[in-house]
Amino acid sequence: TKCKRTSVYVPMKDSWSNDEFDAYIIVSFVNATLVLSIGETVEEVTDSGFLGTTPTLSCSLLGEDALVQVYPDGIRHIRADKRVNEWKTPGKKTIVRCAVNQRQVVIALTGGELVYFEMDPSGQLNEYTERKEMSADVVCMSLANVPPGEQRSRFLAVGLVDNTVRIISLDPSDCLQPLSMQALPAQPESLCIVEMGGVEKQDELGEKGTIGFLYLNIGLQNGVLLRTVLDPVTGDLSDTRTRYLGSRPVKLFRVRMQGQEAVLAMSSRSWLSYSYQSRFHLTPLSYETLEYASGFASEQCPEGIVAISTNTLRILALEKLGAVFNQVAFPLQYTPRKFVIHPETNNLILIETDHNAYTEATKAQRKQQMAEEMVEAAGEDERELAAEMAAAFLNENLPEAIFGAPKAGAGQWASLVRLVNPIQGSTLDQVQLEQNEAAFR
Repeated sequence: TKCKRTSVYVPMKDSWSNDEFDAYIIVSFVNATLVLSIGETVEEVTDSGFLGTTPTLSCSLLGEDALVQVYPDGIRHIRADKRVNEWKTPGKKTIVRCAVNQRQVVIALTGGELVYFEMDPSGQLNEYTERKEMSADVVCMSLANVPPGEQRSRFLAVGLVDNTVRIISLDPSDCLQPLSMQALPAQPESLCIVEMGGVEKQDELGEKGTIGFLYLNIGLQNGVLLRTVLDPVTGDLSDTRTRYLGSRPVKLFRVRMQGQEAVLAMSSRSWLSYSYQSRFHLTPLSYETLEYASGFASEQCPEGIVAISTNTLRILALEKLGAVFNQVAFPLQYTPRKFVIHPETNNLILIETDHNAYTEATKAQRKQQMAEEMVEAAGEDERELAAEMAAAFLNENLPEAIFGAPKAGAGQWASLVRLVNPIQGSTLDQVQLEQNEAAFR
């Protein structure tokens, strides 16, 4: 599926069924929103209740039987009977950032004003009476999922343009009051609160559940990922761990792996932060650069990821959790026979050798020889046409990866020595050996 100029998408479960799998993928463009239904085929839905003439900032399943769409000019609360309750932004203000979960919606208006909504037991989405003015413009926000048996997530994380992240209380006793703050080495790009590293415990009624620790993941614009422990009682931030991920600003997305929450971090390459066998892992993905993603559950792919790469919508499944190796393939000219690591630069020195092959110089000589033979074999009246055909033959370069390399015959060898930067995969220098010279060690 082509998705030109796509900025956001979010998959969600069908709000009018108890299906454990996602039923919709919401694709947000610069000036429109597309709703796709997931079944045997993927089809566009026109009666979902979503406003299609505007981009979508975020959307979610709300409660048991409703959907919520947050867009720049307001919030749409779509009930099971297709009734829509709409909240519009005041005056000329617009929504610049938002955070949503199963029962809560928090939006940031232009100028740094926070507005909080919470769903009551009747399913109505109510605005909190007071609003919170932040000291600087809001650049990112995050809410944790609502814990089982609870009415709300207690904490809101807000990243500001002044290189700080603030933890705001959402408890009714001190709603929208600041609890803690952490200064950052660069401006935040995205935030993600997850519960990870859980252990199974059994309550007094004999029901099993997983109790984990809250972590605030902070993606910075300089390509650095911070992971900070978020105290579940006080909201204090502590024990910050740092990791450089790449050259692009880090975008964070909550996904599920092995039945637990995990974080997909995207920079110039993509990483997965997850807990596996009681250990934390931060592993690079063997995949091309991704731009946006969300967790995705279907019958064929119960713990998948739906993602955007360039202008293409993709559905991925991550395998081999816990593996320590990550591979990237770089094409070579001949078969690699051996390599050593240069001790000072850590570059690779490879030797490549193939039997029944020509060197590049020999290929050029053979091609020139064949062109001359074409002209010589032509009669006097066909000499001009043969010369044109020979010139076209010399100018035509068919890619060997598709059409194959010319076979030199038994006893013919081609070989070269190559200096490679293993991180970039680029060739720094190479030395082509003479025809029938073969390097093996």
